[in-house]
Amino acid sequence: MLSAEDILENLSYVVDQGWVISPTLRLGFLVLVAFCVARRRILSGYVAIYVAITFVSVSVLSIGFQYHTSTVIFIFIFPLGVLWGREALILPKNAAISAARLVPAAFLAVGALFYPHFVKGVTGVVLHSPLGVVPCATLILALAVITATGRTYGPYTVIPTMVIGALFGVVGIFYLGIKADWILVAAALVSLIAYYLSKPPKESRRRRMKRRK
Repeated sequence: MLSAEDILENLSYVVDQGWVISPTLRLGFLVLVAFCVARRRILSGYVAIYVAITFVSVSVLSIGFQYHTSTVIFIFIFPLGVLWGREALILPKNAAISAARLVPAAFLAVGALFYPHFVKGVTGVVLHSPLGVVPCATLILALAVITATGRTYGPYTVIPTMVIGALFGVVGIFYLGIKADWILVAAALVSLIAYYLSKPPKESRRRRMKRRK
């Protein structure tokens, strides 16, 4: 196992090499949010595709750009990309926008979009905060999505995301000394509560009619 110093050096190197990825992904997220607001629904299929892309991005960067050889991030994160991609393929129902879930989800999303570690200064946080580049910021966003959508996605995707999020958060705080990962631990807890307190989204009238036929 790599030492904490080696892991931090790896992650810092990946952030330096993938500096253009995060602004692109964050712009895509803002466009997706605008579409959801316009439709007055969370477009669950498109959101799942987006989350899958961010996880795959982290996985590819973790093995494509690394200072010390390690496949741990790829082993944990790439399967999440596959699971979220599967969610998109099974055409999940669009989730209703609930203020009770949306408010905490928005706070978590801000934490993901402006994750402060591995970047320097306000400019670094605003322009190059490492969403889609390192696991923790990306996991926070995925957990924010779960918080916002409730039971839209299946437990076979949600539970692994929560468990890996909590695991990476604990490791980040207590092994790597990354204080920002308290956001990740909080995101895992909040998403767990939001998921199990929510109800599955209702089927549209058109979908119910198709199922009866």
